[in-house]
Amino acid sequence: MKARAGRRVPKRSRITDFAWRGLSRALDTIEVSMRNSAVLAGFLLAVCLGCSGDDCDSIGMPVPPAVRIQAWNAVTGSPVTGARGFIQSAGVRQDFLESSGNVYSAYGSPGTYIVVLTADGYSIWSQDEVVVESGICGYPVTVGLRADLQPAGSGLSAPAR
Repeated sequence: MKARAGRRVPKRSRITDFAWRGLSRALDTIEVSMRNSAVLAGFLLAVCLGCSGDDCDSIGMPVPPAVRIQAWNAVTGSPVTGARGFIQSAGVRQDFLESSGNVYSAYGSPGTYIVVLTADGYSIWSQDEVVVESGICGYPVTVGLRADLQPAGSGLSAPAR
């Protein structure tokens, strides 16, 4: 295609230049904000790595559960609600609290636990030597487990996971 004689190709308009400057400033601001966020996150992590539990409480860090367990029917694979159980370590026992549906949580310190769970119409499920490690601020690193509960009298046994 030939260019028409006498037709000028317009240069960038002032509006385009203005928009470009604004976009450039916005991107610079976002970059600075992201850099500041990274610095703040690094600072908070460094502070928490060396802090005690009381220090972490003062900055509003929630204590995570030591063990979170999902309860399932070992035969049908359906969720089991209304279960109850506990974790126990060195004479200290913490009952499970129902988090939602078939998920249960127990709070405790880092350590080694025996975990026990059951529900009406099901046999008792247990697992020994569940190790909960220490994380940021000495808080426990939550261990997730799955309990396949056997219906009572089914005669089946499923290995603990």
